Amino acid sequence: VEIGVQHLDDDVLKLTKRDMKIERVKRATELLRNAGFKMVYHMMPNLPGSTPERDISMFDELWNSEDFQPDMLKIYPCMVLEHSELYDIWKAGGFTAYTDEQLIRVMREEKKRIPPYVRVLRVYRDIPASYIKAGSTVSNLRQVMDVDMKTNSWQCQCIRCREIREGEYNPEEFELRNITYRTGSGTEMFLSFEHKSERKLASFTRLRLPDNLGENA
Repeated sequence: VEIGVQHLDDDVLKLTKRDMKIERVKRATELLRNAGFKMVYHMMPNLPGSTPERDISMFDELWNSEDFQPDMLKIYPCMVLEHSELYDIWKAGGFTAYTDEQLIRVMREEKKRIPPYVRVLRVYRDIPASYIKAGSTVSNLRQVMDVDMKTNSWQCQCIRCREIREGEYNPEEFELRNITYRTGSGTEMFLSFEHKSERKLASFTRLRLPDNLGENA
């Protein structure tokens, strides 16, 4: 199930006219977990009312709080398109989009924080550059992140960055690993076969052990 969370700050959601409170996100997340669903959160850096620092801290909260912890993630940096209300606000000087350098820094810090049991499905919404009046037009942001990892010696630990795509491997070089973490009313287990020395993931499954059989959800 995909949930358009966008941000973890109620003030930002109110400013962008999202008819949702963070408490509703927490409640929906727990109900879905105990019903056996896996979740994709949509998150949106660069929203009006936020800052690069607030966006980065938002991702700390996303993974450190037991209320959230989605299984998968789509990241959509905010863009200004013509004929939108945000376009009028931007034209009047009421909104300034991140520069490419700011957005890349935010994305770098966000990806550094993503746990190894999360798959990042998307880091950019592919909209033709001619439609974008303000906001980044770096459509190959995932490739930019790959280059940044090599240049600045850091690694994203998400599933997509670690899964085997090509090459040959000896199955005996893989071992079973178990990452256990807590969410609102249960314990999550991420079981995976991973290479003993390389950061390669061969397979995985998820197991949820709800408290009280989920009766409190």
